[in-house]
Amino acid sequence: MARKQADDPIYALHHSLEPIILEVTTKVLKLRCFQKSRQHFNWDFVNDIGVINLLRKQYFARGKIAVVFESYQSSRLDRYSHRYESLFALLVITIVGSVVSGVLLEHYKDFKPQITKWLKSRKEEASIFGVLPEGDDLFLEALSKKGRVPLLDKFCSSKAEEVLQDLDLLIKCNIARQMFDDRLIDVLEYQTLVRRFLLKSKDTDKSLLAKFEEHQAHYSTLENAIDRNKVFLAIDGYARGILRDRLESVGVEFHVPHNTDTADVFRGIPAAPGAAKGIAHVFGQPRPNTTDPLVLVVDSIMFTPEHVDLLWESVAVVTSDSGVTGHIPLICRGSLRPCVILRAEQLSQIRNGDRIAVGGQQGIVVLGLLVE
Repeated sequence: MARKQADDPIYALHHSLEPIILEVTTKVLKLRCFQKSRQHFNWDFVNDIGVINLLRKQYFARGKIAVVFESYQSSRLDRYSHRYESLFALLVITIVGSVVSGVLLEHYKDFKPQITKWLKSRKEEASIFGVLPEGDDLFLEALSKKGRVPLLDKFCSSKAEEVLQDLDLLIKCNIARQMFDDRLIDVLEYQTLVRRFLLKSKDTDKSLLAKFEEHQAHYSTLENAIDRNKVFLAIDGYARGILRDRLESVGVEFHVPHNTDTADVFRGIPAAPGAAKGIAHVFGQPRPNTTDPLVLVVDSIMFTPEHVDLLWESVAVVTSDSGVTGHIPLICRGSLRPCVILRAEQLSQIRNGDRIAVGGQQGIVVLGLLVE
């Protein structure tokens, strides 16, 4: 079956990368804040009910979350019930697609033969989703239009800044919905807040805004609060890690510094290349009082997606009880952070606040002596 000329190059590009996009999305939806969204994603996308995919097509075509919000809510029997779980799942998969396609587009100019080879090797994987392996044509099409079609910059960007702004708007609307559920505001006040956030309406009473801001501050302290920064860090780490694993085999290079083997205190398994030095921050203990960079020391059994922000605060990671395809090494490779896997008895010898250096290329962890 010949591939049709893409009427919507954005959707065609995302769709051609669906196997990777779905793999990353499934991991990110394991964040505690997306527990309900994960359920609706499984119902509305994986089981092919198609709600999320239809909304995604509309989002790509119009580029406005307000249009998608209204379309989705107006299709419901009670248009004021405003179920947000599917909309959050929509934005997660869209941000994932933006990052994955954006990273590939950034590397495509320098590694076109390698990426083309990789795309054409994905016949078996892609055929599951009815995707033909001519994805390189879609990349050329996207690159030729990039800069001339604004929505390409929105939906095919490794930073996904504009889609993250839409996520912020949806979070605000969801907070307003929670206020209504808790009877802190009435339905008219709720609708007023939604119009303000989505349509930039100015007819909002100052006392209502003050009430919202107070509740928003409380929301940010909740364990299941959706934090756009944590969401993006998880997406970016998983996406780059998975892409790196897939593309290294065909010669695509993700530039990272290399370690100089100057000492050998603990020798473990190299899990992500590069070299870094700093102060050890042992997971579960207070953050060391230092302005030096931090190196996270964590048993992988204790690490969950909820802790990804700790990883992002660190310049390297030392872990145990993990393989090279585990969550922590995957994120480290994707975010260009060195990582070494030690045995549990080695890891236990690293104390909070120790001066430490990590050589990810050679799998070396040094205490007290820095790797230059």
